[in-house]
Amino acid sequence: MYSVNALHPVKTATLALQKQNLTIGDFYAIWLKSTHGLNANGSILAKKIKSLMDKRIQENYLSNSTFLAAIFVDPRYQCLLTPEQQQIAITRLVETWETLLLLKNKDSPIDEFPETTANDKSTIESTIESSQDSTDPFEDFLSSQASLTSNSSASSLTVTSESILNILNGFKNVERISYTADVLQYWKTRQLTDPELYQLASIVLAVPATQVSVERSFSGLKFVVSDLRTSLDPELLEAIMLELDIYDR
Repeated sequence: MYSVNALHPVKTATLALQKQNLTIGDFYAIWLKSTHGLNANGSILAKKIKSLMDKRIQENYLSNSTFLAAIFVDPRYQCLLTPEQQQIAITRLVETWETLLLLKNKDSPIDEFPETTANDKSTIESTIESSQDSTDPFEDFLSSQASLTSNSSASSLTVTSESILNILNGFKNVERISYTADVLQYWKTRQLTDPELYQLASIVLAVPATQVSVERSFSGLKFVVSDLRTSLDPELLEAIMLELDIYDR
C-alpha cells in the first residue's frame, strides 16, 4: 500500500509538468511539492525516489546559473536560495545586462544624414509643433504612451554594470509573495517602477522550463503539413505555427 502511495506525488508532478508555458519557478515548485510528498510518505520506495530527485535537482539545476537567476527574480521562491546561490544568480544577471548593453551599442543607428542647419532645425520644430493638435484625444494618448516608453527605456539603457549590480543586491531578500501568484503579472506591475529588473526578469523567465511547448508544436505540424499541403512557403508555415501557438495559450 505504501509503495503504491509513494508514486502519487510523482504522478501529480508528471501531470503538472505537462502544462505549457511553465516558468522555471513553476517547475521548481512542482519538483519541491513532489519531494515533500515523497518525504511525507516515508516508505522505502518513496525515500529512494526522493533521494534520486534531490540528487538530480542539485546536480542538473541548482548548479546552473540561469536556473538560479530565474529563481532569484521570482519573489515566490527567492527565499529558497542560499547566499552563495544568490550571488551566482546575480553574477549571471549582470552578465546578461552587459550583453544587452553590447547589443544596444551594436544596434545603435549611425547618423548618415546631412548636417542640419539652424534654419532647418527651426523649420522642422515649427512644423512638428503645428502638427501636434492639443485638442486631439488620440494625439494626447500617443503623447502619454511615448512619455511612458521614453521614461522606462531611457533609465534602463543608461544603467551601467556597476549600477545594475547595486539594483540586484537591493532586490535580495525581497518580500515573498504567495506561490499561487502570477509572477509574470507581478513584474508587469513593476515595469515602470523597476524597468531594469523588469527587463532582466522578462529574459530569464522566458527560458522554457520544459520541452512541452516544443513537442506539441512538432505534433501539431502534421495537421498543417499534410499530403495536400507539402509546398507551403517556409515563412507562411512559420506564421501558421506561431498563430496556432498563440491560440493554444
